[in-house]
Formats: sequence, structure tokens, C-alpha cells
Amino acid sequence: MAGSSGLGLHIDHTHLPTLERLEPTPVSYAVSSDEFKNLPREWSLDIPARSQASFSSCVGGGLSGCFEHSNMLETGEFIRRSMWQAYISSQRMCGMVGRDNGATLQGALKAANEIGVCRNDLCPMPNSYTTNIPQAALDDAAKHRHSEVTWDARPWLKAVDWATDRKPILIGGLWTDRHSGLNKNNPIEKPSIYSGSSLGYHCRYVCGFIFINDKLHLKVRNTHGDDFGLHGVSYIPEETWAVLCRDPNFVALVFGDTEEIEPKRKSWKESKAGDTC
Repeated sequence: MAGSSGLGLHIDHTHLPTLERLEPTPVSYAVSSDEFKNLPREWSLDIPARSQASFSSCVGGGLSGCFEHSNMLETGEFIRRSMWQAYISSQRMCGMVGRDNGATLQGALKAANEIGVCRNDLCPMPNSYTTNIPQAALDDAAKHRHSEVTWDARPWLKAVDWATDRKPILIGGLWTDRHSGLNKNNPIEKPSIYSGSSLGYHCRYVCGFIFINDKLHLKVRNTHGDDFGLHGVSYIPEETWAVLCRDPNFVALVFGDTEEIEPKRKSWKESKAGDTC
């Protein structure tokens, strides 16, 4: 039951205000039609799948995944980041620490900005819920923080703009019992998947893109192990993204750089180590 194990995105009174304050992606950032035609047919970074097991730690999984992706994009080196430290730090920032009952989006954003995310070896996944984070882990996390600048990537074309520039997109949306049917032979999230019974809200991140029958799909990395989707990744086409966007609680955001007021697209001629296009 890979698709129905731990979730953990908590929706509360802070969720909508957090979404409303996100800055829109600059219009000038859009991918040009010529560039779109020249994109590789598939791209993502070679990042191993991971599992949150039965914990409600998906927020930590999505947040640490964005850190892993961003670091590998810039350096070409994969460094596993701590899902657990990201989860507990997000809980602390939203006042939910003490029980394994998930975390909020606002908590994740504050944790990314104020605490950061450490290496996984300094704070690995525990066997049972614990709030104990070693000081060495917190010291390392402080060296790896995101700025508080975020961009709203909910509109499909903006999500495509960011994904085709290799940037990770943290997303949170509804999760149903039909997600458990996604596997290597069936990794595409069709709109009908959201007609299933709701299991709550789940956090994951867009990690790349793939063209299937000349149609762009976003690659989304999950935290339900290697057996979910294709090595932990499912594919979302435009029509399914539209279904997600009908939910007012759906979120898709990109962490920005304070010095990158208007992001500049990187040339696809510049390849980085770890690319799997």
C-alpha cells in the first residue's frame, strides 16, 4: 500500500494566508516557444527514492528533497538531506511538535528560512517518533538555509517555466486511495485518480519533466519508497494539474534567491553532473 502510507500536510488557519502572500513569478521568466521545442524529451536529477514509512513526515520529505535538488543542481554532487530534521523543525515552527501529526506549509517555509536542513547522517530517520535533534545537526542545518523569497507556481504555465529551468517545486495537495495504484507500469496521475476517497493532504516536489506522446508531464518525486510510481516518481499532465488547482488549498511554490529578483533561465547547453536527460 505504498500510496496510502504516511501523509502529513496539515491544513489550518495559516495555510491560506501563507498562499496569499506568495509573490507571483515574473512574466518575463516564461520559456520561449523556440526553447520549448529544443528541450530534451526527459530531464531529472539522479536522486534515489526514499520512504517516510508510516510517519506523517511528508513535509520534511518535500522540503529536504528541494534542498537536495537545489544543491545537486548547483554543485553536481548528491548529498542526502535529513527528512526527519526538516520535519521536526517544520513542526517546531508551527507549534505542532510533540506528536507525529504532520506539519504546516507555513512551518516548512519558516524552517527553510530560519533553521535549514542538515545532512541525513547527522539526523537519520528514527524507529519511533522523537523530537531530539542533535546540536551537530542543527549546526549543519544553519549552513544550508533558503531565503524567504518564494514564488507561486500554481498556474500550469508557471510550473512549466520553473520545471524546464530545472528548479524544484514544492507542492502540497489532496491524496486519495487511488494513488496506491501508481507503479512502474502505471506512473501517470490521470485526473480520475482524484475521484478516489480522500486520505488527506500530502507534500512532495516537482523534480523534472518528461514528454509522453509529445505532451509535457511534470515529474513529481514522492516519499513512499522505490515501488511507488517509477522509482518513487509519478508524472502529472496538464489536465491533472488543473484538477489539483481547483482545490483552494493546493500549493506549488519555488524557493528563490534574494539576489535573483527576476530569475534568469539557464541555458540547456550547460549540462551539470547528475543530469539524467
